[in-house]
Amino acid sequence: MKHDMWTPERSDEAFMKRLARGPAHGAEPNEQKLAVLVQANFDIPRWENQAAGDPRALQALEDLLHPSLVFRRANGTIVTLSEYLQRFREPPPSGGKGISVHRWGSTELKLLDLTADSAVVSIVVHTVETDRESLMGRPGAYENIRAFVLEQGRWKCRMWVNYPVSGTQGS
Repeated sequence: MKHDMWTPERSDEAFMKRLARGPAHGAEPNEQKLAVLVQANFDIPRWENQAAGDPRALQALEDLLHPSLVFRRANGTIVTLSEYLQRFREPPPSGGKGISVHRWGSTELKLLDLTADSAVVSIVVHTVETDRESLMGRPGAYENIRAFVLEQGRWKCRMWVNYPVSGTQGS
């Protein structure tokens, strides 16, 4: 089994292995477009954490997401772009009740498929879910599979599927 991996940390040339060229489906996007795609996948959790209170983070999410996004939440429900974004536009539950999710890091980015105008990426997002009433935190990890299309020179996430990584808590 072969896969390519991207690490956000710089490493020396002896360790580094360039991503393979020439996938079966056609020419790849250039290195700069590929770097933008990789960086966006690491930025998404930060934007989600900040989107409720920072219009720039919300705009960054909106700019990356395709208007006809299909989003599968980790609990299995499927929502549209407007339903996904609604949680950032609503005030938090009153009385301090409910679950708060903080995304603290991403690991294991894999480029599963790449063509000249599309990409499928897998990344694990690590979270801490806190019950606002008891302040008890519970770690979780979620596999995020994201399908992107390159439209007018910009990556747009067209499909996004989340599911809990086996062996971790979370919903």
